[in-house]
This record gives sequence, structure tokens and C-alpha cells, in this order.
Amino acid sequence: MTETGGVPSPLAVTRAGPIALLGAGREAFRQVPGLRWLLIKGFLLLYGLFIVIGAVVMGVVYRFLVQPLSQNLAHLDSAGNFFLDLLLPLANGLVWLGEWLLLAATLLLSLVISLSLLSLWFEALAGRVAAHARGGAATEAPFSLRAWVGSLAHAVRDSALMLGLAVLSLLLGFVPLAGPFLVFGLASYMMGWEVREPYLAVRTTRGENLGALRHGLSWWTLRAGTLPVLLAMVPWLGWLLLPVVLTYQVAGVAWLSERGRA
Repeated sequence: MTETGGVPSPLAVTRAGPIALLGAGREAFRQVPGLRWLLIKGFLLLYGLFIVIGAVVMGVVYRFLVQPLSQNLAHLDSAGNFFLDLLLPLANGLVWLGEWLLLAATLLLSLVISLSLLSLWFEALAGRVAAHARGGAATEAPFSLRAWVGSLAHAVRDSALMLGLAVLSLLLGFVPLAGPFLVFGLASYMMGWEVREPYLAVRTTRGENLGALRHGLSWWTLRAGTLPVLLAMVPWLGWLLLPVVLTYQVAGVAWLSERGRA
């Protein structure tokens, strides 16, 4: 990537699609020393957060939504009304289906929040790749649990933003005809943001002003997030693969961008 007059030119990575980022990330993991160990530490923290957050959210949902609804249905069952007795099996079936949907939504939400809380780890990953591509040792502070806890306020803010966008996408889903497309576009931008920001944060800490560059990456950000969103739409297997794909894409952004620097 060439810089003239102190103004950064567009990232070379903007020519790469989601699949190309995966290939670049795989190449980075092959060539950058210590990256695999960083990956293991990050995944241990990720799934630990996922279990804790998932348990808390599911407990809240059960206590304040599922349990009261089940109690109300139990009262209807004991009412002895003929018409209510006819409708009760249908109501129980809908509640059962709703509980499974709530479980799936809770797990996905917990995963998204966990990924947002790992912003510092993604930044450390991108910094390690960038430093290696420039032919030197890593200059960024290595990822550690203590450093992550110290940056928790920033990570919580990012998580709150992601949660707000998730709620907005849910509301957009009710827009006739265009709703599903708006949801997919917003979700893709959210995931693309998670892919691009770690590397840009590394460059910002080096004193570069990237405000104008970020505005120019909007379309590419949306395009980069399409693959993670498609995975997020596949329950269980897709959710397990989602962190892996995001990690490789984050590494791929740093790898391609640094190799494109002139």
C-alpha cells in the first residue's frame, strides 16, 4: 500500500473477497512464528466467555420469559374450559418451538458478544502478522489476560454497539419485502467491521490517521462480512466455524495489507 503526503491510500486488501481473505490468513498462520499459540490462547478465552455469557443469558431468559409463560399455560390447563383444552396442545407446541428458537438466538447472541469482547486479542493477532510482514519482531504488546481485563471497558463498549446493531437488524426484519435484505446487509457490515478493525487499530496505534480511509472501506467491509453472516445462519456447525473463519480473515487482512505496502 502506497502512502503519499502522509495520507494513506486505500488498502490493497480491498481487492480481496471473503474467500481470498481465508487463503491469506492460512498463509499468515503458516509463516508467522508464534501465531498458532496465540490462536489457542484466544480460542480458550473465547469459548470460556461463550459458556459464561450463554449461561447468564439463558438463565435470564428462562427466569423472566419461559418460566412465567409456562406457569400461565399451567393455569389454563387447570381451568377446565372446553375451548381452552382444544387450544392447549397447540399452545404447548408453539411454546416448545419458541423455547428452541430462544435457545438458538441466545447462543448466537452469546457468541457475537464473546467475539466483540475479544477485540484486543484480534488486535494482537493483526499486530503480530503486520510486524512479521515488515521483517521485524512484534512491537505490539503481546496478548495477555491482564491486558485484556484492563481493556475490558473498551471491549464492553464495542459489545454494546454490536448488540444495538443486532437489535436494529431485528427491527429491520419486520420491514415488508426489503426487511431480509436490510438485515443481511447490516449483519454483513457488523461482521466485516470485526474483520477490518483489528488491523486498522494496529496502524492507528502507530500514529496514522485513518479516518478518511475508514469511510472509503464501507462497501468492502460489507462484502468481507458476507461469509461470516452466512455461517451465522447455519445453527451449531456454522456457529462453531464462525470464530475460526473470523480469525483467519483478521489475519488475512493484515497479511495482504502489509504485503501490498510499497
